[in-house]
Amino acid sequence: MKSSFHGLLLPFRKMKGNSQVLLLLLLLDVLPFFPPLQCLVSATNNGLLAEVWLEASSGSYVAKFNIGTPPQSKLLLLDIAQNSMLLQCRRSGISDVPRGPLVTGDSATFRSIAGKTGAAKKGMQLALDTFTFNTTDGVNPGLSDVKVEGMEFFCSPRRLTNAGVVGLGPGRLSPLLQLAARRHLPRHFAYCLSGVDQAPTPLFLLASNYTFMPMFQIGASLLHTPLLKRTKTMPGYRVGLKSISIGSRVLSINPKDLRGGLEISTTEPYTKLVSAAYTTLVREFRRLHNGIPRVKPPAGTPFDTCFNASGLGVTRVGPPVNQIDFVLGDGTVWIFFGWNSMVFLSEDVMCLGFLNAGTPPARSILGTFQQRDSLVEVDLEANRLGFYPTLSFIHTSCANFNFTRSSF
Repeated sequence: MKSSFHGLLLPFRKMKGNSQVLLLLLLLDVLPFFPPLQCLVSATNNGLLAEVWLEASSGSYVAKFNIGTPPQSKLLLLDIAQNSMLLQCRRSGISDVPRGPLVTGDSATFRSIAGKTGAAKKGMQLALDTFTFNTTDGVNPGLSDVKVEGMEFFCSPRRLTNAGVVGLGPGRLSPLLQLAARRHLPRHFAYCLSGVDQAPTPLFLLASNYTFMPMFQIGASLLHTPLLKRTKTMPGYRVGLKSISIGSRVLSINPKDLRGGLEISTTEPYTKLVSAAYTTLVREFRRLHNGIPRVKPPAGTPFDTCFNASGLGVTRVGPPVNQIDFVLGDGTVWIFFGWNSMVFLSEDVMCLGFLNAGTPPARSILGTFQQRDSLVEVDLEANRLGFYPTLSFIHTSCANFNFTRSSF
């Protein structure tokens, strides 16, 4: 099994005296758990940057895109499984003309290209417009913006929860592929989700350096595992899932129940496991934590395993419970400490944040709660998923990206 516990290496050369001692103590604390980390940045690839944040009222993550001329900010649901972008549009001209053309707003560069696809049959039309992005070296946004003309997307007259949806799948109309073709850069993106309401975090497009204050360069330290082939019934980004452990105990789960893999989602709030895996996980978790008083799950919550957390205390990676390990297809391990496994419903009540997906053809899905404060990268060039678990272990977070503009 390929271990994810490679140690956390930091440069000591420029540090002296007490600074070295304090840093050494930190290293001894985190050494068993994380891959090597680069602290100094040498960035050469200027990708593009967008902001993502949690809307706590809906539990959704939205990305801010600047669309049109002049640029208009649109808050779009982030759904990496979708192969295109969908924007809410309105009928132009007289409002009671049912088949009038759709427009996104007052944009001088908006163009309808209806008839190019079968979108009209679904009540939508294909359109294009100019998108404006910040450039980034992975450390800051740049001082200048980049305008990308002729970006294609679907227009819908239906009322959407947000201004639309941004998909980052591998389809031809994916914004990712369109940007990669125009910028002549590799097809990959990365995101980092915060659990703090409306705290902006970065969505890196075509970038390869991911740096969080105080100058932790995460990109070179990612763990990687191959992506599985997408299918019509499973169109999202998936990785293999070989086994699940709690603490050092491997759960007794039939490998056939895990053969659908694990889909990475930005729209499911909590991880869902197929029934056989879920019931085994819950049973073992309850057994290992029988010393913590159980409480009845509050009405209206989706959880069925809750505890009295009063007096339990907390560590830098959440409440002191056994870590849960997902052993992925090639043996790489994704670790979930209490920060990403236990959901606090109040100061005194915490619940195991995993749900029952049902029996196959239902599939296991990694939810956004389990991804909070983890950097996740999808690399279509290498056909692999990269991730760095729990940035809080190294005293930073997804919200610690520096959005102050800088020259580079």
